[in-house]
Amino acid sequence: MNKKILYSFVLCLLIFSGAFGNPDSREIFHNNPGLKSEFLTLQKKFPQIVRVSDLVKTKSGNSMILVTIGKNSHDDKSGILLVGSADGSYLPGSEVALKIAVKLAEQYGKVDSVTTMLNKHVLYIIPRLNPDAAEYYFKKIKFEHPYNNTPIDNDHDGLIDEDGPEDLNHDNMITIMRVKDPEGKYMIDPENPLLLRKADPAKGEKGEYKIYTEGIDNDSDGLFNEDGTGGVDINKNFPQEYPAFKKNAGKFMESEPETRAVSKFLFDHRNIVLTLTYGLYDNLVNSPKPLPQRTMKPASEPSQRRFGFSRKPVTKLNTKDIPYYKAIGDLYKKITGLTGKSTVYVNKDKGQGSFYKWVYFQRGILSLTTSLITIPEKPVKNNSKNDPQGKNPSKKMKNRSKGENDPSAMDKKWLEYFKANNIPGYVEWKPYNHKQLGRVEIGGFAPFAKTTFLQKSIEQLSDQQTKFICSLFDKLPQIVVEDINVKPKGSNIFAVSAYIKNIGYLPTATAHGEKTRLAKPVLVKFYLKKGELISGNKITFIPALKGSGSAKKVEWLVHAPAGTKITLKVISETAGRINRTVTLK
Repeated sequence: MNKKILYSFVLCLLIFSGAFGNPDSREIFHNNPGLKSEFLTLQKKFPQIVRVSDLVKTKSGNSMILVTIGKNSHDDKSGILLVGSADGSYLPGSEVALKIAVKLAEQYGKVDSVTTMLNKHVLYIIPRLNPDAAEYYFKKIKFEHPYNNTPIDNDHDGLIDEDGPEDLNHDNMITIMRVKDPEGKYMIDPENPLLLRKADPAKGEKGEYKIYTEGIDNDSDGLFNEDGTGGVDINKNFPQEYPAFKKNAGKFMESEPETRAVSKFLFDHRNIVLTLTYGLYDNLVNSPKPLPQRTMKPASEPSQRRFGFSRKPVTKLNTKDIPYYKAIGDLYKKITGLTGKSTVYVNKDKGQGSFYKWVYFQRGILSLTTSLITIPEKPVKNNSKNDPQGKNPSKKMKNRSKGENDPSAMDKKWLEYFKANNIPGYVEWKPYNHKQLGRVEIGGFAPFAKTTFLQKSIEQLSDQQTKFICSLFDKLPQIVVEDINVKPKGSNIFAVSAYIKNIGYLPTATAHGEKTRLAKPVLVKFYLKKGELISGNKITFIPALKGSGSAKKVEWLVHAPAGTKITLKVISETAGRINRTVTLK
């Protein structure tokens, strides 16, 4: 057989067997210049609806891109903000965001529903919240570093970024070193010798290992790789439940230009109804649940507690907003096929300082977040391209994990899933003679293995997410003015009334936004060129209009000559603007 043909055959066999998995397929992801170039190309091709700009530059010079998709002026139209990758090492979200932009731009003018949507609304896209961190994926030696490049003295020795990791075994990856040590807190998992977990002395377990990031102690302080390049985790630097004094959370909340730029953008653009974030958190597959009803405080307690006042910041969703999260989550699961209680990532921090929590609690709008994938309760090999999630009834898994928040349990799921699908996401432990620690073993999960592998292709994911985003636009609040009624009362006196109605599904303001006054009310202005207003207000405020046809009647009594025109202007930050003119007769 011809050598060239044989090589091609073996290559195809490797590809289809999964030996070349996503962790090593850099071609499907774009570095920052490449991502910006793709969006600029899209803008050049569709200048009438696509705008690309730099929201901010990081301290190391990387661009945080802002893409605006919509026809003509934008700020007076209700909109959605899509954040493609909220977490620095999570690259698939950026690629899905790019594909969504391409699909919508290409369908504009060809698909009536998309054309109407982009004429009426606006989609803002921030592909990467932490562009500095994303660049580590494209380095020769891959190192998962979910922080920006702000220099930080992590070990407080007066030196900055002096002790970073090294690729000791020359496999072009930074993984983990494990070394036997009587003071070690980790033990080999008896169920899977590839994995380590913390020993529990209460169960008679004894720790045998210490673990370190691969590398040496460059500054001879007894610590290994504790002070590498940068930085700050942008998705922990927002004010909501900010984890003060925690490593990589920043010197103070919103200490970073990236965080401040995004915060300013959201407060400057009051027309944004909701945000959709791709990252390591999820509230769509696992929708928030209502909290138990609280009992009234006894009368003997301080009055501020008895009447429900508290000096503590709000950290729980308003119960009136939860049904909207559930309904949208049900829609998301229907479109994507993702089900189950099993979470993809373990987040001990509960989203402290995260973008998605800040959006709801301190900007007052709906904040949706998803990781685009889930791990089945038990691994199922995906043999069918048409059934990448194993949705065949015979393959469906019941996701009833008792340890979904246990890191070791999640590691087992990852390892089993990688093995079942032949994804090279784990590096087996191999001995290495370390010049400072002696005999160690190097191995563990490959960098970016958990954050870049995909159960579906980018194309499949973007098809589903485009459909989901279009469905979200269909659910935005929309105000209309109905039943404008003019009744003559004699002597040039007229009674005028109108119903201001929200025919969209979502309310004009969340219950949390309304309660905390983060959301502005609907504004109704009454203009009269001649005559005078006897009763009623020239400016009427409607605190919020629930969706699905909720309405508010507004009335005026006017003294003016017949034939006089009056104008009603209705202004809502989230539901649009309307001008209606009627004649008194």
